[in-house]
Amino acid sequence: MVTNNILNIPLSGNTGTVNFAGSTGATFITPILGAANATSLTFSSTSGYIGTTANNNAAAGSVGELISATSGGGNLSASGATNNITSIALTAGDWDVCGTVVLSFAAGTTSTLQRCGISSTSATYGTIGEENNTILMVNAITGAQSLVFNLGSMRFSLAAPTTVYLLGSATYAVSTIAYGGFISARRVR
Repeated sequence: MVTNNILNIPLSGNTGTVNFAGSTGATFITPILGAANATSLTFSSTSGYIGTTANNNAAAGSVGELISATSGGGNLSASGATNNITSIALTAGDWDVCGTVVLSFAAGTTSTLQRCGISSTSATYGTIGEENNTILMVNAITGAQSLVFNLGSMRFSLAAPTTVYLLGSATYAVSTIAYGGFISARRVR
């Protein structure tokens, strides 16, 4: 039994051998946990510390959830037009989104400007340079070649379900520009 050293009064409720907690919800600074008590944390896919320690996917709604989409391609619709390359549907939460866009120029195609980005508005770019959402290149392209754009991680903090788009466009003449792309989102919280 632990006693109050000032008044020498026995304190009830002590279950340890050193210090007295005295109430539920007590704050412990550097506690020592015995083997019979929780000495490690276990991840769960449904409650508590939600996550996974295996090489599987985190459950929907759990931290670490991954959503992705790939587009095998198509052709840009017109010179200067913004195209939705692919999209993903995200639920409410905090997400880190990134993507890759490939533009492949047909033989004889000339281009002076190429652009790609990530946006929550269909076929609409955000502000250039804002949160890694848009890359704009003023690059003279002539003939058959490809450009690969890697879009850095961009945060989407969503209060409601939202579709996020991977975008691509170019100003060009003579022939066509094919596109392909990949977009992914990882739930942060």
